[in-house]
Amino acid sequence: MPDPSPVARNIRRMRLERKLTRPYVADELGIYLRTLDKWERGESEPNYQYLTRLAEFYETTVPALFEPSES
Repeated sequence: MPDPSPVARNIRRMRLERKLTRPYVADELGIYLRTLDKWERGESEPNYQYLTRLAEFYETTVPALFEPSES
């Protein structure tokens, strides 16, 4: 399996830094838990509408979601 994309790594990192649960984030975004799981694993990518919602939720910008995360 390929490495997750920067978006996948960043949305997972931001969730963990804030100590939020996957079910909580999925509920706040109005998505299925399995959809969030796929995004965080890099199995699928959120569309622009959800990238915007993720950026607002995590108080960041859409371009920041694409930045390589620091290891």
